[in-house]
Formats: sequence, C-alpha cells, structure tokens
Amino acid sequence: MNLPWLDPVVERLEASLSAQRLPHGLLIGGTRGTGKNRLARWLAGRMLCLAPSGANACGQCRSCQLADSNTHPDFRIIAPEGPGGQIKVDEIRELIDLLNLTPGIGSSRVVVIEKAEQMNRSAANSLLKTLEEPSGDVWLILVSDRPDWLPATIRSRCMQLTIPVPDPGIAAEWLAQTRAPEPSDDGQDASVEPDARSPENLELALVLTGGAPLLAAGLLDRGRVGRAVRLLEDLLALETGQKHAASVVSEWTDEAGEGFEWLARWSAQAIRLKTIGESTIGEAAARSTALVRLAELDIDRLHAAYRFSLECRRLADTPMRADLLLTRWFSQWAKRSA
Repeated sequence: MNLPWLDPVVERLEASLSAQRLPHGLLIGGTRGTGKNRLARWLAGRMLCLAPSGANACGQCRSCQLADSNTHPDFRIIAPEGPGGQIKVDEIRELIDLLNLTPGIGSSRVVVIEKAEQMNRSAANSLLKTLEEPSGDVWLILVSDRPDWLPATIRSRCMQLTIPVPDPGIAAEWLAQTRAPEPSDDGQDASVEPDARSPENLELALVLTGGAPLLAAGLLDRGRVGRAVRLLEDLLALETGQKHAASVVSEWTDEAGEGFEWLARWSAQAIRLKTIGESTIGEAAARSTALVRLAELDIDRLHAAYRFSLECRRLADTPMRADLLLTRWFSQWAKRSA
C-alpha cells in the first residue's frame, strides 16, 4: 500500500488473520483521506489470496488476478453512486442472496461496503441480519468516514477499527516522496498543472485537508492548492465589496463540497491566528497576508463561519442543490458583516 502510517494496523490485522481471530464484521472508521478504503481492499485481497506471503497477497494466483480485475465471484465492493448517493436495500438483498451460495474459489467470501454510513435505513436493517448470524466463510468489511451515523445495532456487531490522522511529519514526508500521477487518458484534469511539492504547498495542502495525506495528495496532484487560496481571496473581496455574492456562487457551484471544506479550514486557521497569534500554515507572503486579513474580523463571526461551513459540507453530500447551499452560506456571511 505504501502508506507507512498504516503499517501498525496492517501488522495487527495480519496477526488476527494468522491466529484465525478476525471477526466476521469489521468497521473501519476515521477521517477521509487516511487510506481506509485501501486498507479494506488490502485486507480483502489478503483473505482471498490462495498463497499469501506474510501480510501480502501473492498477486499471482487465480484469486488475486480475479480480484484485481473486479471479476472475483467471492468478492464484492459496494459503494453509493456519486455525491449524496445512497446504498439501497435492493443492493444489500442482492448481496445477501450471493452470500448464501458456496464459495467459488478458495474458502472465503469477502464484501467491502464503502461509505457505509450512506446505507438507507432499509438497507442497514437488511444487512443487520447477516451481521447477527454470519456464515463461517463470510467477512463483511464496512468503511465509513462517519461511523457514528450508522445505527448502533450495526456498530455493536462489528469490531471497530479507527484510523487516526497520521503525525504531520510522517504525512509531509510521504507527500514529498509521492510523485504526481500523469493526466488520465480521458482528458480529465489534463489542463490542470500539479502543484509543486514545495514545503509551503505541502504544509498548506495538509492544513486544508485536516492532515489527511491522500486528500492532500489529491489537492497537489490536481493543482488545487492555488484554487483554495483563490477562495479565501474571493471571501475577502466580498468583504470589501470588490465582488458580489452572485458571481462568487456561480464560480464555485461545481465544487461546493470541497469549497465548504476549505472555508471551514480557513476559518479555523483565522481563529487560531487571532486567539494564540499563530497558524499552522507557513509564512508564504501572499497566503499569510490574506489569512491575517481574515483574522482581523470578529471572533464570533469566524466561529459562526466555521460551524456553518461544516454544516454545509455535510449537506453537500446530500441531494440538496449546491448553488442554494452556497447562496445560504454567503448570505449568512454578508448578514454578519452588516
């Protein structure tokens, strides 16, 4: 996986596998961008491999090859479709019918449910029956950014494993060594230049993602660090009347979810700068100047902006229209400036 902060977790899971003590229900929770999905897929591959070598699947056996091509008869990955999508009861019922069959290869059947908190109530209730009386050859791995949103009955029937945000030094070192990927063949993001892996950009990317290395890498690889700075500048332009809310809303509608996350991070950094006199962002002149200007605003207003940004970020993962959410946010901002 090449995610060094997960090495201790991998060792624990490998020890449980070797001792045949891994529970049939596992719930992996924690902040987005810490590698939870990669960990779940590693574990699934390790369990399905016919000739594992220590903590690693062999990558060569028939089971590994089928798992890599997403055609393994005993392996399923379930995830919601798109932002705000739900995992519906029909998907879970189809899965349960599949789990009632005997394994096609080897002796294990493994299911990974990503963003498990987005199962609707009927889907969660349907899955609960399988968790309560699991077959001896079935393992369910649930992955969730917000495990507290899952029903208590689901959580209580799983071993819960929380992946913490790694130490900033480990995250920064990993980011510095990670090479930006080539543009995709379909042309998506082909016009976006990756942000240079300068110490300032690494530091800012980690701050803007709450220390989550994979999210920070995504910002850098897609040239988004500069875009996040642009949002802060737009916010200050609104404050001085240099821009109107309608133009800012139209510019950010397509990336509202990410934008709300940045607004929350900028607000938190301004609060920190205002209250203790320092931020966790380096002293790149243009960025620190904009942040200092934000920190000059009323502390109650900054706290309100932070809380409302988090609320809107959560709502951005629902079917609610992004332009309406942004309009609400900027209206609230303008109201408090009056």
